[in-house]
Amino acid sequence: MSRVHRCRFGHLLRLPSCYRFLIRHGRASLIIELAATLGTVVGTAFWIVFGYAVDCLMTVFVWNNRVQRRSSVPVPKSLTRLAGMAIWITTAITLLAVVYDVPIAGFPTTSGIIIAVIGFALRNLIADVFKGIALGIERPLQIGDWIKFDDEPPGKVVEINWRAA
Repeated sequence: MSRVHRCRFGHLLRLPSCYRFLIRHGRASLIIELAATLGTVVGTAFWIVFGYAVDCLMTVFVWNNRVQRRSSVPVPKSLTRLAGMAIWITTAITLLAVVYDVPIAGFPTTSGIIIAVIGFALRNLIADVFKGIALGIERPLQIGDWIKFDDEPPGKVVEINWRAA
C-alpha cells in the first residue's frame, strides 16, 4: 500500500519535506516552475510599486513643495501628468527588460525615430507650449498689463494661457 503525500500550502511552509517528496518523485521541474512564477510575480509587483513610489515622491517633493514655494502659481497639471507618464513608461520598459527578459535594444531607436517625426511635425505647437509653461511659472505678465510691440499699437492682456497672452 503506497502512502499518498499531498503538497498543500501548509506543507510549503515546511519546505524540506515537501520539496524532498517532489524531487524524489520526479517533480523537480514543478519546483523550478513554481520558483520562476513566484519570481516573476514578485519582480512585477516590485517594479510597479517602485514606479508608483517614484511618481508619488515626485509629486510630493518636487511639484507640491519645491516648485510651488518658488512661485505662487500652482504647477500645471499637464506638466505633472507628462512627468508621471515618463516615469511609468520608464518603469514599464525596465519591467519588461529585467523581469520578462524582453530585449529592449530596439526601443530607444524606435522611440527616437517616432519622437523625431512628432517633434518636426509639431515643433511650433511644442514651442508654444514651452513658452506657455515659462509664462505660467515666471509670470512676467499680469491680466490688465499693456504690451507694445515694435510697430504695432499697444494691446491689453486679457487672458494668459499656454498658447497665447
